[in-house]
Amino acid sequence: MATAAENLAAAQVALHNIVTGKAPSVIVDRDGQRVEYHKANLPDLRRYIADLTASIAGSTAPGPLRMWF
Repeated sequence: MATAAENLAAAQVALHNIVTGKAPSVIVDRDGQRVEYHKANLPDLRRYIADLTASIAGSTAPGPLRMWF
């Protein structure tokens, strides 16, 4: 199974191919499933790239906001 960094690189290449007109682009997602992206589901690909970037960076959802007076 590919690492998150490898999946991110593949997704970025797929996005580049779609945007530059070399679509459709096929990548294997983090679950090992083969996914074909094209202009119709470009937002899904961008969301997938954002998720991978966040997982690599180790970011988590923010916790509760605490106010001190």
